Amino acid sequence: GFSASLAPARSAWVAATRDAFLAELAHAERPVALLHHDLALEHILADPSGERITGVIDWGDVWIGDPAMDFAAFAHDCDPATLDALLAAYGLADDRFRRRAAWYGTLAPFHLLHF
Repeated sequence: GFSASLAPARSAWVAATRDAFLAELAHAERPVALLHHDLALEHILADPSGERITGVIDWGDVWIGDPAMDFAAFAHDCDPATLDALLAAYGLADDRFRRRAAWYGTLAPFHLLHF
């Protein structure tokens, strides 16, 4: 399998990440929503002051699933205060939501390998 071709430390990380992610997915029901599925800072348009969102572009990967997926890039790229503000504005951001967003971000290298 894929993890067999990795160095032992990386293989252990892959297995631990997979196990933690699957444990969270099995934990309880999650909300389901229409997702952008490629939401990142480069797809968000703002007014010249940078204080108001004016649009979201690149909807080519739209999907239905866990809304935490749309926060994966932000969980990885934003400072904690910005992430807190984004999650508060969204309204579904409990600790489990935040953990799932971080895990989806952790899985980004596998997404890149897939494509």
